[in-house]
Amino acid sequence: MKKYVIGITLFMLLFSVSSMVVLAAAEKNDAIDIKKWIAKEYYVQITENRKEEPVEDHDEKKQPIYWYTMKSYDKKGNEETVKFFATKNLKVGAVLRVYVSGKYPDKTNGIESYEEIKANEVPGKAKEKLGVK
Repeated sequence: MKKYVIGITLFMLLFSVSSMVVLAAAEKNDAIDIKKWIAKEYYVQITENRKEEPVEDHDEKKQPIYWYTMKSYDKKGNEETVKFFATKNLKVGAVLRVYVSGKYPDKTNGIESYEEIKANEVPGKAKEKLGVK
């Protein structure tokens, strides 16, 4: 009986440790979109062009980025100010689903990622607040 309990305990310990290693590696590489699991979905509409801000990358090449700070809404219509950047000037009128996670020092919400979506994919309350037709 004692060997059986020790065997089960060792199995559970090995399973727990290996699960943590796999999840840590997946999170680091974002292989299974773990960040999206914990981030909150909000919706924004691009309303104006942004000014290009060149930033040096790892190869010391200047890469343009465009900063956006705007109001976003969740599916219930709750408002949050989000701040994010893109490597291209996003199209005016584009509707984005943004995944909010974390805050900048100025208390605006940062996002993990965004994706352009069609207007009919925006939930009712958020669509109403954004004025999307």
